[in-house]
Amino acid sequence: MKKYFIPKYFSPLVCVLGLVLALFGACRGGFLTVNPDTQAPGAVDITQVNKIPAGFDLHWINPDDPDFTAMEIEIVIAPAAGDGEAPPTPMDGEALAPILLNGLLPGEQGAYTLALTISPDTVYFFRLVTLDKSGNRNAGEWKLVNVTELNDTATLGAFVVSGFSLNPAFVPESAVRNYSLEVSSSVESVALNASVTSGSNARISSSTEGIVVASDAASASGTLSMASGSAYAAVTVISEDGENLETYTLSVIRKSAISGGSGIEIFKFIINGRTYYGMINNAPSPKTIQVTVPYGADLSGLPAPVVEYVGNGYSPTSQMDFTTSRTLVLTGLDNAQIPYQVTVTNAALASIAVTKNPDRTAYKIGENLNTAGIEITGTDTTETPVILDSGNFNYAFDSSAAGTAIPVTVRGKGSPIPAALSTSFNVTVLNNTATLGAFGAAGYPLTPPFIPDSSGRDYTLEVPSSVGSVTLNALVTSGSNARISSSTEGIVVASDAASASGTLSLALGSASATVIVTSEDGENHKTYTLTVTQWGSISVGPGDEDIQIEIDPPPSSGQTLTLSKTGAVKTALVKVRAPSGLYTSVGYKVNGNDPPPLSAVFAVGVWTITLDAADYSIRNGHELTVQVVRDGIPYTTALYFNVVL
Repeated sequence: MKKYFIPKYFSPLVCVLGLVLALFGACRGGFLTVNPDTQAPGAVDITQVNKIPAGFDLHWINPDDPDFTAMEIEIVIAPAAGDGEAPPTPMDGEALAPILLNGLLPGEQGAYTLALTISPDTVYFFRLVTLDKSGNRNAGEWKLVNVTELNDTATLGAFVVSGFSLNPAFVPESAVRNYSLEVSSSVESVALNASVTSGSNARISSSTEGIVVASDAASASGTLSMASGSAYAAVTVISEDGENLETYTLSVIRKSAISGGSGIEIFKFIINGRTYYGMINNAPSPKTIQVTVPYGADLSGLPAPVVEYVGNGYSPTSQMDFTTSRTLVLTGLDNAQIPYQVTVTNAALASIAVTKNPDRTAYKIGENLNTAGIEITGTDTTETPVILDSGNFNYAFDSSAAGTAIPVTVRGKGSPIPAALSTSFNVTVLNNTATLGAFGAAGYPLTPPFIPDSSGRDYTLEVPSSVGSVTLNALVTSGSNARISSSTEGIVVASDAASASGTLSLALGSASATVIVTSEDGENHKTYTLTVTQWGSISVGPGDEDIQIEIDPPPSSGQTLTLSKTGAVKTALVKVRAPSGLYTSVGYKVNGNDPPPLSAVFAVGVWTITLDAADYSIRNGHELTVQVVRDGIPYTTALYFNVVL
């Protein structure tokens, strides 16, 4: 053995050098590596769930963590429990694809409208998962919503104007929705109060100026100014189950002041239960009445107006054609004839909304929109809703890319619906991607290397004889909503079908697994396979020793043996070892070809095979097949190797 001289100052130098290397190893890109952030953001629970006609409104408060940035909404749907059955849990239901919300701010109130087709006798579970910038996650508690237990009542128990009686009189829970009130010319404002039917858990909403909805949405109140001579209020009640909406309206008119002792105080039309008042100008001359009736109302077929006056009568009192201005003559107390010019116009549309989505809500990439079943409602300047012809609209829809909320823009064609009026609704465009974003055996590299979303589908892996099993993991491409299936024993597909994992046993020296990926739209299917081979053993049955294959020099763990015509490893010795006396013969083939006899180099229980790079002119894919025979039964294994030319 050679001896080496080591200077006495070498040990301190090694210590200093080691410290420098340690500091260098703790650096990355010139900066010291800091400890990774493993602290998850605070958990968040859903504070309120409101059922709406097309799904649910979810509400929560974001955590205060400064690095909080995103939220996942997890959804599980389960059948409601029958009589005598235990209540369902999230483990009993079907998980939908999580919804990821990015760009959230710490501490703010959060809300999300979840578009979902609601089924009867169904339980819905919702859970929020907070995420920070380092990818740490924290799940809150499940929130249960039992649709069968939600109240479907959408009525008011009170609708009152302080000091006045409505017309018709308000009766709680009655079918009447439109009310009117006429006040004297001296009244400057009225106070409205509304509250939902007791015990219904309904909610109130209102966009009328001056009407304030209480924090629990069970009541609303406010003051309506009569400065313009009239006022209008609308209060919408939404049932607890979100299925029913009812709108209550109030029209208030201040009687016109009369000069000269005679005149018209009220002029109104009652159309479909709602009252439309005329604005009266009782100036000495000319006297005018202007009335706005709903959009689309037939001006030639309006009902006879209702007129309140001071005088001896008026004419005509019958129904009139108001497509042009008409003259109504009032006979005064002194029998003087007082003409009023009456002009009636249709209200203009103020807004449009899709009140019922089309029957079809999901499309494949490139498909055209199908509007069958859509319902579009307009609201005019008198706050009157009207069902519109869906054929009077253009629909803009881009189905070139997949997404869960692809907008469809609805816009008037210009005539009769103004092009300036538009609204939108969302549909789903299904993804056609059928690829894996991750596929591998934990701790081992595949051949060829797995590249996410690549065209590669078939992979191999060779492991040492000491490895009895490998763990396979597969995950679909992020955001693709693809689904995994596998019939390989031991491979378990997750409940959302977005991932699969399991153990492949190498008890027989090799194993294979197949994973099939199906795109969200069902059009594309891709099959991924992994074949795992032990390069070190043949199993010969319970209780017997394995035949061991040893390679000198050995390859790296799990790697394919590589020989080189010009490199350091030109040859390799392959030794096949077996317990003495158990086997009657041994043989081998290289690439399917029988080699020359090797009996001269065989020893008892040990067979040696030499592989030489010089013997091969092809680079990759060589196979050495070894077979031993025991009691007339052959046992075979294979060794794969490459050659660098």
